Amino acid sequence: MHPVMAVGIALAFIGFGLFAGVLFGSGGASKTRQFQVIGEVLGGRHGPGRKRAMLVGLVMTVLGTCTTFAGVTAEDAGRRQRCQSYCHQQGYTRGEIGPSDATPAGGGRRVAFGACTCTRADGARTQTRADGR
Repeated sequence: MHPVMAVGIALAFIGFGLFAGVLFGSGGASKTRQFQVIGEVLGGRHGPGRKRAMLVGLVMTVLGTCTTFAGVTAEDAGRRQRCQSYCHQQGYTRGEIGPSDATPAGGGRRVAFGACTCTRADGARTQTRADGR
């Protein structure tokens, strides 16, 4: 797991916990009252501390989610770079990440695994697992 992804997951988890704690602690445990309670808390009727805590929780959840996806993007870019390096070391001209040509046990339309596909200039190809297994 990429470190940026781990930070994002932690931020989102803590932020949602803070938001949910304020919501449930302010009487929002009932599904039918949750939006009403959110409005009351954000309107300041439960005090400025709970309002700040709820807003901080919301911001942390949004930032955490965005950071998590940034980590996923960084992890994918690293996987792509490793694939290209591997293919060049093996004498191929191009390396790309995509679905494998293999079919999974049991058939169907699923993909067996994510593949690093190496291609030569003459069209010859080989595949290996993109996740390094």
